[in-house]
Parts: sequence; C-alpha cells; structure tokens
Amino acid sequence: ALISKHDVCHEAMFGLGRICILESNYEEGIAYLDDAIAVANTDPLYHAWLAWGLLLLCSSQSMLGRRATVARASSCCEQALQRSPHQTLALRCLVRIADATPMATFGGCKSPLEHAAEFAVACPLEGSVVFARALFASSAQWECAASVLRDIVCEVPLYGNEADAAAEAHLSRCLIENPSLQGQLSHIHALWTGPRVDSIASQHSRRTTVNARAVSAKLMALDELSRHYVHRVKDPAPA
Repeated sequence: ALISKHDVCHEAMFGLGRICILESNYEEGIAYLDDAIAVANTDPLYHAWLAWGLLLLCSSQSMLGRRATVARASSCCEQALQRSPHQTLALRCLVRIADATPMATFGGCKSPLEHAAEFAVACPLEGSVVFARALFASSAQWECAASVLRDIVCEVPLYGNEADAAAEAHLSRCLIENPSLQGQLSHIHALWTGPRVDSIASQHSRRTTVNARAVSAKLMALDELSRHYVHRVKDPAPA
C-alpha cells in the first residue's frame, strides 16, 4: 500500500525485499532491494541484504550464472563496507563468498579465514563460531577451532551483556597461544587486543534476562563441535 501511494518509499521497498528473501522468494526480494537502493543508495544495510539475497539465489543457478551472481554479491558487500566498515551482514557474506571462490585467494584476495577473522572482530559472539568453522578447513587447526567452540559453549555467560566481551577475550587467548595463526593474521590487530579472560571472569552482571544471542551462539557452537567429532575425528563419543 505504501509503495502504491509513494513510489519513492525506500523503507517499504526494503521491508518487502527482506520479507521476500526470508520467505525464499529471492528474485522478487532482489528486485525490491534494487528499487530501494535506486532511491536511497547510502544505507549499508540495503546493500548487505542485497548481497545476502544474491548468495541465496545463486545456489539454484547454473555455474555460469552463479559466478556472475557471486561477483555481484561481492560488489554489494564492498558498497556496504565502504559506508559502514563493520557492517556484520556484509562481513559474513564475504566469508561465504570466499568459501565459494577459493581460487580467488591466489589473486591477492583475502582468504575465508581472514574474512572470518574480520567478522569475529566486528561481532565476537557469532563471529567466533564462524571463525572456528573456517579453522576446521585446515586439519592443523582442528584443536584450536574446537577450543574456540568449547569456550563459547562453556565460558560465555548466558545472562547480561558480557557475552561479546567474553567471546572476544577467549578468542584472543586461543590465538595468542597459537603461533602459526599469529603469522597468518597478525595484520588484523584487533584480534590480539581483546580483554583478558580473568578480567571478564571477575565481572558479574546484575541483569537476570537471558541473552538470546548467547543462546544462539552456543547452539551453533554445539552443532559445529558435534559435526567435527562425528565427521572429521570419526569419534561420536565426545559429540
């Protein structure tokens, strides 16, 4: 109704586009998001959601069409990050794009691990799980990845607002204890400057409400750990 009355209502176009994406109507959602961006080109969230919709669409395309769609999604992420360098959805999309185009890393592009590390800096709670998933791609880093996930499950508090700080502290500790990763990711300075684990442990939240993001991250971490032990280690007992 808003669009029929006001064809420049980019908020309504974005809202409809996002709903269509969530309902798996990717082409229709992308069309709405394109219209929203044509009216308001400066909102990074519009570009990030367009990238996400394009990535979801490409799974049903041919190889040639998928390559063009992934390239366009990458461009949308760049547009979003130019406007907001820590736009979390755009950073997460770049992790998926790097996974989908591994050969691009030989041309000077960032690796999936680097993109995952940048996402973990911007969003430590969910980003730590994505980072651990990227670490599992290398068998030499399996223990580090499992350690990151165990910390999310066992050490990150369920209550209050300390979950991100706790995830950041535990991730930083795992990386500092891993010299090989220091060489690969030393240029992402924020990874190594997180709070100390002991300082986080000494803080107690006065809030009693459950942090929904912490619950979600713990469930994702448990799922990744279970997959690791069942499919990689071939030992279902720890899972």
